[in-house]
Amino acid sequence: MIESGVRFVTVTDGGWDTHQNNFKSLKDSRLPPIDQALPQLLIDLEDRGLLDSTLVCWLTDFGRTPIVNSASGRDHWASSGFAIMAGAGIPGGHVLGETTADGGAVAKDEYLSEDLATTIYMKLGIPADLIAHSPDGRPIRLIEGKPIREWM
Repeated sequence: MIESGVRFVTVTDGGWDTHQNNFKSLKDSRLPPIDQALPQLLIDLEDRGLLDSTLVCWLTDFGRTPIVNSASGRDHWASSGFAIMAGAGIPGGHVLGETTADGGAVAKDEYLSEDLATTIYMKLGIPADLIAHSPDGRPIRLIEGKPIREWM
């Protein structure tokens, strides 16, 4: 689709809500397709000369509890999560931020959802200081976060 000129592609993959049998689900069904598809997507984009102009993001709306529940699952956890970005000038091989040893809290370099959004918007060419206007003419700042400087 990118090669054909489509400017924005979203792929959704449900089934990551592993409140039970987390480890078996990840090993048997969730991670193998990602382990194959994500690297191959990046390789294909690079081989076609499209990786420098294409931003690839893999993220979730929240993380998972550091403690395994009684059903061998992990529940919703908004205190820490992850995002993977590649292409569009994102330097490869860097890990940003850090959690405590159990993954329960941010220990260093916290980045918020609005920072991810600002970074994505700026990579798309939308300025961070863009002001939109409501139907009644009230100015509204479109983006509230700060760009992740290591990815700019």
